Amino acid sequence: MTQRRVLIVIPARGGSKGIPKKNITPLAGLPLIAWSLRAAIKAKLNSTVVVSTDSEEIAEVARQFGALVPGLRPPELASDTAKSFDAIAHTVRVMKEAGETFDDVILIQPTSPFLQIKHIEEAFQTYLDGGCKGLVSVSPSKDHPVLLRTMVDGTLTPILEGGSTRRRQEFSTVYKVNGALYINPIEDYEKPFVSLNDNPHAYVMDALYGLDIDEPIDLMVAQALQKELAL
Repeated sequence: MTQRRVLIVIPARGGSKGIPKKNITPLAGLPLIAWSLRAAIKAKLNSTVVVSTDSEEIAEVARQFGALVPGLRPPELASDTAKSFDAIAHTVRVMKEAGETFDDVILIQPTSPFLQIKHIEEAFQTYLDGGCKGLVSVSPSKDHPVLLRTMVDGTLTPILEGGSTRRRQEFSTVYKVNGALYINPIEDYEKPFVSLNDNPHAYVMDALYGLDIDEPIDLMVAQALQKELAL
């Protein structure tokens, strides 16, 4: 598809409050991370797939499914407050120190098990077509900002002013960043910080495939969907 060399990074820290050992918790007989790993490895890109983790247990699972684990992530990049950007930037530096050079970085979340090979390939082509500027995956959102409110001391304030009189059929389509994948030129990870959620280009996915596993109920939904989608 392309001669550009791509580093695919799946960040998977060991700690998780909502679901203990979330990244390796079973989903339809496979560790959760294995779903995104299989798609990443089979995607027809000129790529290297790396898992960034602070957990040797996750690292072992990642190796079993064909990913490279170039050492464990330092503890300061594995806390609840650590940013994915910093963890990926660390991986980029480690690979560069090992003599590996890349043009682009694809961040794929291990908590998006229904991300498919075609999504990765199509998203990367969209990224190329957009001039290799940052891309983020999104899904159509049912929650239009016209209907959203903030509340202070029991008083509601609209997020958007002047739109509440419109019928739902008149609402424009809005999109939610689903967090499944982000694509950036590698130079972005050499900067102090880049907000990946603000990447300018979009790859639109059906909400079913953009499901993010965060809480136990999400895992229950994923179990049911896996049978329905026959993945």
